[in-house]
Amino acid sequence: MRECTDMIHVANASGRCMFGCFSTSFSTLPDFLTADTGHACTLEEIIGCGERPVIVGPACAVRQGVNPVQQALPGRAYGRPPRPNGPTRDVAVNMPHMGKERLEEMRWTLQGAAPTADKLGALGMDDVARSLGSLASSSPG
Repeated sequence: MRECTDMIHVANASGRCMFGCFSTSFSTLPDFLTADTGHACTLEEIIGCGERPVIVGPACAVRQGVNPVQQALPGRAYGRPPRPNGPTRDVAVNMPHMGKERLEEMRWTLQGAAPTADKLGALGMDDVARSLGSLASSSPG
């Protein structure tokens, strides 16, 4: 899921037609960007580029005291109570489990949903890590 989110950000930032992106494989994006820029791109580089904007917004919110982990969503948003009919009948999403999996996959802290200092360093975003200070611990746990 993380890679898909990152690729969508890259496609948006590059001005790519979303119809073209969604009607082909994301593996074609490096070829398109290489043709556009003349710089040979790899899928791994592109994913890293897409991950940066994904991190900046939430990092700013965390720095300002917003903790997404503590923000309550209406139960209806994730099937509490489960719908009595329709395609999602009797379906409820285990938000604590799903949220924990997502944060671990992204290498963000579990308590405050902040990108870890290690993650920020790997993306060359040491300035953001310094801005977050102790909120960006060195491990996701």
